[in-house]
Amino acid sequence: MAQERGPIVVVEDDTTVRQLIGEILRHAGYQVVEFGGAEEALAFLETVQPALITLDLAMPCVDGFRFLRLLQQRPGVAHVPVVVVTAAPEFLRSSVAVLGHPVVAKPFLMSQLIGAVERSLEMRPSANQPNATTEMRQ
Repeated sequence: MAQERGPIVVVEDDTTVRQLIGEILRHAGYQVVEFGGAEEALAFLETVQPALITLDLAMPCVDGFRFLRLLQQRPGVAHVPVVVVTAAPEFLRSSVAVLGHPVVAKPFLMSQLIGAVERSLEMRPSANQPNATTEMRQ
């Protein structure tokens, strides 16, 4: 799959899981940047607009829920699709019901992760696609 946008940002505090997600996505043809914590990822997002973010919710310091709230406050990246990757059942239920982001449960199959990423990228509007407001004005 050719990647036409920025990299996929992986935010995961578990080194083994982070590296696994990164390798799976690289093998599928994506550019990947990995971060072990939300603070580092948020700093990176000040200068780079990613195609997508994979996000663990149960992290120390700034958890995934706080990360999502902070992301929504940043106009340049608030629209970036997020795929939640988590092992915590309570996070699975609340993220689907409250946040509306696709969720991949740990442990996961490669096909589950790639499928969620591809669906999220397909749903993201292209910068070249006119939106409904633009089409109405023409």
